[in-house]
Amino acid sequence: MLYLFLAGLAVSLSIVCVRYRDIPPLVQIATQFLFFVTPIMWYPEALKFGAFILRLNPIAYFLMIVRDPLLGRPISPEVWPIAVALTFASLAAGILMYLRFRDRVAYWV
Repeated sequence: MLYLFLAGLAVSLSIVCVRYRDIPPLVQIATQFLFFVTPIMWYPEALKFGAFILRLNPIAYFLMIVRDPLLGRPISPEVWPIAVALTFASLAAGILMYLRFRDRVAYWV
């Protein structure tokens, strides 16, 4: 599921980055920001304030699906529908952008 989410996101971002040359540095900054906001090197329970950050971070849901069973914790029931919805939305956006702009990408490069 994570692979499909990232594939749709990659297609969408690649088309936008090819069209607008100023976007790749913003993507790099956003990726670094998401790394620090995603509970990769810290536990979600460590947040006392600002737990809403986890609700806005799409990568956190996919991380919970992988990490929680390894740590012996049950996966929260609201994680699966959100992860599936994010996957379908990402794939739909990628497919629609590819179908709309596939003829023009060669001219943008």
